[in-house]
Amino acid sequence: MKILDHVPAQLSQAYSLLLTVNELVAEDDYNSAMAILNDVLRLSEQLLFDPTMVAPLYFPIEHELAVYLPLWGPLFLPLVMNLLKEWR
Repeated sequence: MKILDHVPAQLSQAYSLLLTVNELVAEDDYNSAMAILNDVLRLSEQLLFDPTMVAPLYFPIEHELAVYLPLWGPLFLPLVMNLLKEWR
């Protein structure tokens, strides 16, 4: 998956802002820290919903079935078999 240049730049900016927040909290300047945390939140939401990064968030239904069926199948098989037995 190709990551465009603006994504690491925004990530680096968010990380440096978090380090700044850490320093401000150590100095007991909570109002400034909260203001900068709003910027960090905005940057992280931009990164999460970036159109170039949204593709990994989608999985086809076949993939989801391949992952979840082995987990749920053994749980529902006895239930379905007993329901069929009771129905007869």
